[in-house]
Amino acid sequence: MTMKLEAVKAEEGKAEAPALSLIDGGPPGVYAKYLKPRLAELRSGLASDSEPLPLELVMVSHIDSDHIAGVLNLLSDVETARNDKDDEPYEVGRLWHNSFKQLTGAGEDSAKAAEKQSMDEVPKAAAVVASFGQGEDTSALATELGIPRNEQSKDGQLVLDGAKRTLPGGLKLTVIGPTAEAVENLREKWADAMDVEAGRLVPAAVQETVYNLSSLIVVAEFDGRRILLTGDGVAEDILAGLERHGFLDDGSAHFGIFKLPHHGDIGNVSKELFEKVTADHYVASGNGKNRNPELETLRLLAAARGDDKYDIWLTYSHGKEGLDENLKTFEKEQKEAKRKSTVHYPEDDATSMTIEIE
Repeated sequence: MTMKLEAVKAEEGKAEAPALSLIDGGPPGVYAKYLKPRLAELRSGLASDSEPLPLELVMVSHIDSDHIAGVLNLLSDVETARNDKDDEPYEVGRLWHNSFKQLTGAGEDSAKAAEKQSMDEVPKAAAVVASFGQGEDTSALATELGIPRNEQSKDGQLVLDGAKRTLPGGLKLTVIGPTAEAVENLREKWADAMDVEAGRLVPAAVQETVYNLSSLIVVAEFDGRRILLTGDGVAEDILAGLERHGFLDDGSAHFGIFKLPHHGDIGNVSKELFEKVTADHYVASGNGKNRNPELETLRLLAAARGDDKYDIWLTYSHGKEGLDENLKTFEKEQKEAKRKSTVHYPEDDATSMTIEIE
């Protein structure tokens, strides 16, 4: 049997994996434009007109609007169909989602104070604050729909390092981050960043409060094949998690598919990561926003792999902030160096691309 990962065009980042599990839903607008049509195609092929598409797991990798928005849209469609007594489009077996309040330990006063603040003064925190309501709405809606959330996790409320689950279809998931220590660190940073009495966020303390410290990092296994899903994790945490759970054999690990962290951001990877963790296929979902996937990330990967043969799958061949030129430059450099790597893109009219590992 084969194992597949389907990367859906998601502007900033989203991936959907088979067995049917959904990893992140993309930022606002992506669900209607790309994800919903693709799920409808899958439903027509796997279920009758009156049956919902079974999604054994829906996972939100971390509390950021560009990962939560599409999941909230998906659950809202289920709610609407149920209220209208129509055929429900999806049947969600379980939801993995660590909410803002659970992660930060923030009370109502803290959340409300942050939401009221002018984000013109703290641009870097805008996405964090925007995700507060979306995350809480997602949790509440899942509860209303009777979808189990974060069950069988080590903590009971949060999905943390060490949580394991084998889905009905046989997909085995091992969470290798975040650790309880990382969450405690996040809570301390949030406490430092939030002046509840003044109702202000301290910009310098918010820079990495949510993005990297809270991201789920997961190893997915099926029939001897493995996929590394990194969310917005950082190289140090990814390597530590792999070592902690015995995935590093003599200091290295190989995967069929390695989903690059944070849409291919150079700040989330390292030379050591690419040397110790190799793959047949590397995936990055980004349309150039914040220059992701970054040229320097691709160069770092190429330098680490040398003359090895491998494939890189990118969800966009053209986009924002110089993406077109960066990708042309990278491919030219690879060709001149006579490297054996191949870069793949979806067709312009395609909603996704599928990577299959035998």
